Amino acid sequence: MGAEHFRMRKRYIAVGGTWVPAEEFQAEPQTHHVMPDIQPYQAMAVDVATGVAPVIKSRSEHREYLKRNGLLEIGNEVEAHLKQRERKELPKDPRLKQRLIEVAQKHRFYN
Repeated sequence: MGAEHFRMRKRYIAVGGTWVPAEEFQAEPQTHHVMPDIQPYQAMAVDVATGVAPVIKSRSEHREYLKRNGLLEIGNEVEAHLKQRERKELPKDPRLKQRLIEVAQKHRFYN
């Protein structure tokens, strides 16, 4: 038996829906993605520090502006944020804590 009789295994790599022999595959260099800064925009609310709606030029200015004015940034999850605020604003029942203590004590003796 000659060497041509034996088959060699080859490795393939899937690239974009096709199979490429591993020895022909050229991987793209691994790099970090650097996100550019935001484009300047005119704020919708008046800044408490200046009394006018400022032009925000960077992410750091945006964060400082929100913090300084007590604003909350929300995206597409408007309902989730509103629900969180509603839960925080619900009045607490002063009798609830005492009732929970009574129920816990009652069941403690039965176990």
